Amino acid sequence: MNQPTIKSLQEQLVAHKHLLQMLGETIAKTERDLQQLLNQPNPPLPRLNADVGNYPENTDLLNLFQDAPEPVPEPCPGEGILRRKDTLSNKSYHGVTQEDIDNPKKRLPKFWQPGYFCEVPPNYPTPQWDTYDQAKFCTNCVMIKKNKQTIVYQCLGH
Repeated sequence: MNQPTIKSLQEQLVAHKHLLQMLGETIAKTERDLQQLLNQPNPPLPRLNADVGNYPENTDLLNLFQDAPEPVPEPCPGEGILRRKDTLSNKSYHGVTQEDIDNPKKRLPKFWQPGYFCEVPPNYPTPQWDTYDQAKFCTNCVMIKKNKQTIVYQCLGH
């Protein structure tokens, strides 16, 4: 192992002293700049008047608020259960999920895709994806297939 020489230690000491001197100058300059900012007078804040109608320069602001349209309420997705959330589109969907389709116990038709649901006669017991009134179940859907007793729809997301 190499032992440092006295000369190398002296050179390191000189370099460290130089760095400390530069750092001290930077600190001193920052303190002076801060003191100058603190000594500057603060500009006066503008006065606000409660009665803006008496001042012509404020009428544009009043007109802006008077002409603003009413906010549009979010559309209701319907009464059906939103069972699936797509993280890419940030939309939620009614109807079957991929897990339902993959589960043989659910006995779903082979053509069904995630988001499908069915309008059925009043004796079907699957409220997750069966309904008696499509318009109440989902407000954003398209018809996929119509049979004698059932109509299959696909939810387009909410």
